[in-house]
Amino acid sequence: LYGSATPIIRYNGLNDFVMPLAKKCNCGINAPLIEKIGGRKADSIVLPSGKIIPPSSITGIPAKVMEKMDTKKILQFQILQKTIDKVEVLIVIDEELRSIGPSVEEIFRELKKKFEERFDGEVEVEIKEVKKIEKPANLDTPPPVVTSMVRVG
Repeated sequence: LYGSATPIIRYNGLNDFVMPLAKKCNCGINAPLIEKIGGRKADSIVLPSGKIIPPSSITGIPAKVMEKMDTKKILQFQILQKTIDKVEVLIVIDEELRSIGPSVEEIFRELKKKFEERFDGEVEVEIKEVKKIEKPANLDTPPPVVTSMVRVG
């Protein structure tokens, strides 16, 4: 590896969207190339205590709540940490299932409870229904599942 670029060996990133480059490097190394890193699929949540909650420990909460309540009303969700002590969970509800089974309000109460438990009561959780999860204009990828506006260090 004598080129001037920085090699990334066995890159699996931090849940990043990586776009491969279709062509080969003219340096002679026959390894896949990355065209660009499109963005992070999921950030970690940072609690006021400094504890870091990995996305893998919270992205399953909506599915567990739906399983417990025997419903499939949640089509899509996004978890947004606005400040160190506030998290919004955006939920898209399947309109065809809205009036079947538990109410949306019951589901939202259970979601709020489970997220607050996971965040050790350190964070205010607001569950909001939206018609669509918007993706940032600068992304060529699906919207991230977990986004934190809180930066550590």
